[in-house]
Amino acid sequence: MNNPARFRNGYRRIIESLCLDRLRHIVAAAVFRGEPGVVANVRAIADRDHSQRKLFIRGLGTETTTDSVRSLFSAYGEFEEAAVIVDRATGKSKGYGFITFRHADGALRPSDRLLAHFSSYEEIGEGPVGFDRQTGKFRGFALFAYKTAEGARNSLVDPNKNIDGHHLVCNVSIEGKKGKPGASVPGAVPMGGV
Repeated sequence: MNNPARFRNGYRRIIESLCLDRLRHIVAAAVFRGEPGVVANVRAIADRDHSQRKLFIRGLGTETTTDSVRSLFSAYGEFEEAAVIVDRATGKSKGYGFITFRHADGALRPSDRLLAHFSSYEEIGEGPVGFDRQTGKFRGFALFAYKTAEGARNSLVDPNKNIDGHHLVCNVSIEGKKGKPGASVPGAVPMGGV
């Protein structure tokens, strides 16, 4: 290490030769080990992207207010903005709203808590689906594909769930063409929907 610039250039060439998936794996491993500099850098970069911190919420009752949404979601982290969209004529909720968290990890905690709850019924094959894979934004629903049909049935013994004070109604989702009831892919495992 007599020449620090030469040392850095050597590692730069190594890093540039790695594929994107491998680099993601390396960064994720460093974050999971809790390496402070890496964790801080990843969080700072994610926090700059507004779409990583914003959630769309749907299925709200007509009596839901911005204050009640703020109260409900404050358990997941600080937020910059929360708004329930209201009908101008009636002043009642239109059934949806938005939350922008101060940090991206606040927007991801609904996902982590859902996965922890639904994996208690049986091993999850995939999920939660309902988050945009590129942006991580919540789409207003979540789907879990269990490894077996029995796991999906177990999760729906009681379709009404209360997770961290949030009331969810769950049902079976069958893969198929939109608008074609009963159409399904042969051998598809039912998915528990939230």
